[in-house]
Amino acid sequence: MPTVESLHQRLSEALAEYLAETREDSSETVLVFHGGGEIRLWSEDDTVRAEIDTSQGGPEIWDFGPGRDEVEDFVETALWVVAPEE
Repeated sequence: MPTVESLHQRLSEALAEYLAETREDSSETVLVFHGGGEIRLWSEDDTVRAEIDTSQGGPEIWDFGPGRDEVEDFVETALWVVAPEE
């Protein structure tokens, strides 16, 4: 199961060219992208959660843990959401 830190690192590496800034506090990490999209990461009830929010649509929440959402699927979706079509 990923941690907030490991998921943050994976997303930062995979989406580095689109990442504008990262904001962190004690309860969550927010990755902000050049195109206006955001990904919020936090831990709740021993589960890591992520929320993708873009200017094109509403938020989508993913839960990571045994039998739940897969990190690689999330990274692919995040890339599709924040990366402009080329």
